[in-house]
Amino acid sequence: MIHILSQPERQKVREAWSDHPLFIVCDTAFYDREVHLDAAEITSEDIFYATATILDELMSSDELHQKDIKKLWQKIYKVIREAKPDATEHDKRQMAHTVFAIARKALCHHWRTLYRETYFEMLGKTIEDETKTADTEEKERFVEQLIRDSSALADWITDYEGHLSETIEVRIGTLKDDIPNNLFHDNLDESKIVSALAKIDRKGCGPKQFTYVAKSFFEEIGWLKNRMDTSFVSWMKGNNIVTMQATGLTHITMSQNMENLKECLKDTFQMLNGRQKWEDRNEFYKFNRQKINKG
Repeated sequence: MIHILSQPERQKVREAWSDHPLFIVCDTAFYDREVHLDAAEITSEDIFYATATILDELMSSDELHQKDIKKLWQKIYKVIREAKPDATEHDKRQMAHTVFAIARKALCHHWRTLYRETYFEMLGKTIEDETKTADTEEKERFVEQLIRDSSALADWITDYEGHLSETIEVRIGTLKDDIPNNLFHDNLDESKIVSALAKIDRKGCGPKQFTYVAKSFFEEIGWLKNRMDTSFVSWMKGNNIVTMQATGLTHITMSQNMENLKECLKDTFQMLNGRQKWEDRNEFYKFNRQKINKG
């Protein structure tokens, strides 16, 4: 949940994401504003976390309305008021506008029309409504600085899947990195799947490639109930099958090694039956449960 970070939390955020495109934009765009705050102690790390949270909220639903966007603005006000009761209207407005403007700038690069146009316009409408009395010249300087600094957001937002705020919360210790428990269909024995994946010959594939191939294979044979890339990555990492920094499965191109790995997975989890059809192996099912692939 969004909040003003403590000093140790800010240090963890900067150590983990100082090279992230969104953090860099937040750090540079907020620099001039930070020194002119009246009372509230707000830093670039706070802006980064708040912006990630707002982006994730926007990407969690395809049916947000203007009133929902206004509530996000009010949420930022509420966070500042609870952390800094003496915060002025100026401080609250500056932080909310900074977060909304950066989130809006990121969305304008997204491939989905919903984000690039609809939510982009809704954020702009709320900014306009809530900053009518703000200093126009200062706001214009901020937007100009943001435009200069935000080119790196284009590549990042294109493949973004909407879970950055969760990874921030895991890093700073406010959210437990739970292993998804609804990944596979209930008739499958998940512990046997974990054991087999941990022992399999990876055919020279790295952890991200291995995870990508495994997820693709299980998806193709119909074993997955939850098909989100981020959930599968969390499951693989949480079960100590792979170790990697990535939380998603973007920017991966199939190679011959990955094709070989896919065949190895097929031989491990399935078999050719008497009719020369691929059938799921019995050992990966709970007792007396129906197979998904019977051949």
